[in-house]
Order: sequence, then structure tokens, then C-alpha cells
Amino acid sequence: MIKLVIFLFSDIFILTFAGLIGPLFMKIYHQFFVVLFSVFWAMFSCLATAGSDDNDKKNKTSVITAVDTGARPLDSNSGGSSSGSSSGGIVLPTGPVPIAGLSENQLKFFNLGIESFSKARDVGMGLGPRFNLDSCVGCHAHPVVGGSSPALNPQVLMPIPGDLNVLPSFIVEDGPVLEARFVKNANGTPDGGVHELFVISGRPEAPYCDIT
Repeated sequence: MIKLVIFLFSDIFILTFAGLIGPLFMKIYHQFFVVLFSVFWAMFSCLATAGSDDNDKKNKTSVITAVDTGARPLDSNSGGSSSGSSSGGIVLPTGPVPIAGLSENQLKFFNLGIESFSKARDVGMGLGPRFNLDSCVGCHAHPVVGGSSPALNPQVLMPIPGDLNVLPSFIVEDGPVLEARFVKNANGTPDGGVHELFVISGRPEAPYCDIT
């Protein structure tokens, strides 16, 4: 009988203790994991932000440190020689060298193309009424014929005495060959095409032309 009473008393005590302590323990347990989760989330956020900052710095650095290497030098890979002809009084390099294996007719066609490409034209040969240069090679001469802008810009020689041309301020002797493009036409429609800088008006061989 005494053992039964002690057993029942022990059960009542354990249940009572668990009822009082259990909720408190669960509350502490829950708060612990909330704090732990918050700490890990904060650490993850900091690492992610740091990585993003590093990427931004790398991107900014790549833009800031970008360097224009300038005009390509004439070398063995340029495909031509540095001895030159002239266009508008400015000496230009010759070339390019044709690829190996061309037939006789293909080589003739190549040479005729280079000759036409390098020839300076006047009004009688089809220049105008508007133009940017009087030859193809004027724009495409570096490091050899067919390349990019030469060291000296032949556009500075396009206005001649008596014509109606005025050299634009952005065309300079030691600058690149340039052309004008506009985002939109006068009526608001999209443009983007090339617009010529010069006209044949006022030239002795074009007395009939008066465009400006």
C-alpha cells in the first residue's frame, strides 16, 4: 500500500513538473533556434553582399583600366608593304597581298579591285553630288589598303578654293576619318544612315550643281 502511494505520488510529481517546466523548455528551445537561424542568415547576407561588391568592383575596374591600344602597326601579318601611293596629296600604304593559290583570272580581278579601290575620283568619274572622300582608300588605308583610317586624315583636303564646303570642327588632320549619322530624320522617323560631309557645288567641273 505504501509503495502504491509513493508510486502514485511520484507520477503526479513528474507530470506536474513536466507540465510546469515543459512549456518553458520548449519556449527556450524555440527561441534558441530562432536566434541561431537569424545569425546564419545574417552571415549569408553579408557574404552575398560582399561577393556582389567584389563583382561590381571588378566590373568598374575593367572599365576604368580599359586602354585604347591605338592603330595597328604595320607588321608581317598586315598583308602589305609600307611603300605608298597618294590620295589627295597624302601618302598611303600599298597592299594588301593576295592570298596564295589564286588563278590567273582571280589575280587579275584582285588587282583591278585594288586599283579601283585606290583611285581618287572627280566629278567626271562620278564623284558627288555629296561625298565623304574622293576615294575608298582614303578611309581604308591603315595598316594597308583595305584597313582603317590612315595616320593623317585626307578629309582635311576635301574643301578646295571656290567650292561650298566648310570643314566640320570634328574633322582634324591627326584624327580618324569620320562620317555623320543621325538618330532620326527631320520628320522624326528613325535614321541611322550615313550622311555625307561634302558637296561638289562650286567646283569648276560642276558649275550646274548648287546643293549645299
